[in-house]
Amino acid sequence: MRGDCPAVVRPADECDLLGGNPVRVEAIGYDSLQIATLPGHDLGDGMHIRFTFARALGLHCLVVSAWQDRPTPCSERTLCSAASRTGAWVLWRVLAETLSISAYVA
Repeated sequence: MRGDCPAVVRPADECDLLGGNPVRVEAIGYDSLQIATLPGHDLGDGMHIRFTFARALGLHCLVVSAWQDRPTPCSERTLCSAASRTGAWVLWRVLAETLSISAYVA
């Protein structure tokens, strides 16, 4: 995690990710990290995002799951929902490419 987050995070820690996106660490597992977005985050508040690290066929994989506890106006509109899914796919694709380059360099 980057931004003003400490090098070691613990559940219930709150910090801003790169770009000033506030989050709270919800859970840390052996192979996962789960955060919740807070007010002021680009994705809005109340989004839960779990990053799970897996290994398949000798490759390391990052699996990202995201959900909200409450429905949003966008989840009820087909066009808005499609645009949101497309935007999310582009955002996560950029993140995946950045992580793959960073992992390769490391």
